[in-house]
Amino acid sequence: MPVFASSVPGNFVVSIGVSVALMFSVSFLDGLPQASLITPTTNALAILGVLTLWAMTGMSKKPWHCFVAGSVATMALCGAPGGRPSPGSPVALAAGKLWSSPPPVIRYFDIRGRAEAIRLALADAGVAYDDASFTSDEWGKSRSDGLKAQWTESGKALFGQAPVVEVDGLDLVQSHSILRYLGRQHGWYTGSPAELALIDMAADGTEDIRKQVKGIEYDGSLSDEQKAAKFVAYLESSAPTWLGFYERMLARGPEGGYLSGSTKVSHADYLFFDLLDTHESVLSEHRSQLDALLATMPQITAWRLRMRSRPNLAKYLADGTRRRG
Repeated sequence: MPVFASSVPGNFVVSIGVSVALMFSVSFLDGLPQASLITPTTNALAILGVLTLWAMTGMSKKPWHCFVAGSVATMALCGAPGGRPSPGSPVALAAGKLWSSPPPVIRYFDIRGRAEAIRLALADAGVAYDDASFTSDEWGKSRSDGLKAQWTESGKALFGQAPVVEVDGLDLVQSHSILRYLGRQHGWYTGSPAELALIDMAADGTEDIRKQVKGIEYDGSLSDEQKAAKFVAYLESSAPTWLGFYERMLARGPEGGYLSGSTKVSHADYLFFDLLDTHESVLSEHRSQLDALLATMPQITAWRLRMRSRPNLAKYLADGTRRRG
């Protein structure tokens, strides 16, 4: 008589138990500070471990349908057909509670800027964070005693830029890198290589648009009249093309979907959402022209409404302390 089980119900319970135990351990390791991210190899070994223990349990020669049922029950509980619990699943949440790491700290100017997509993502995921802002004077762009010089010298700000996000003992820079790191932990950047590539393409495309708008805004060689003329030209030519790319991207995805090409939200959505908010802020004097353009894009309009309707995000957007653009 095998040790693990002596009945069909026993096989069923053990098949669930060993699966959850392995997935729990994987999820716990994922949450350790500076732990290596779970690789496909590690993931495959976890699956192999589950199968091995199922086989050992099956030595009792009881009907194998109990393992099928146990497998389905485990996957339903963990939400992870890939062999590990998905972020937000009961197993992942339970494992996360065993490791209480400090919340991420966002260090940036007291504006939305490059940090806003990070704030949107964390808020939507229900992740607490500290927002430690500083002034332009404290940053001291051209001073040797400013934060910029100090953090560059120490390596805290690797490229002498902000935002800097402190998490898991790391000082992360570059907003897209920050979003990917946090997304792996909190579920908005997970999937197969093909799925992640779709997210990356949609996310990186927002940079091409942002540079056009912010490039005009911050061009010190232009007068206000010249900037206004360039903004009008942008809205008439470039904006319809580039925003049109995202309109088609959403149209190709499932109904009610996101920029990942699926029904799963990703940091590409937070970046694009912030980009449209930035348009409204920077192009405030051309709002009627911008609104008329967006009215021709029903996919983006519906997607934006879906984003605003996400419970955690709606709460964040309604918070009176949200920064101006």
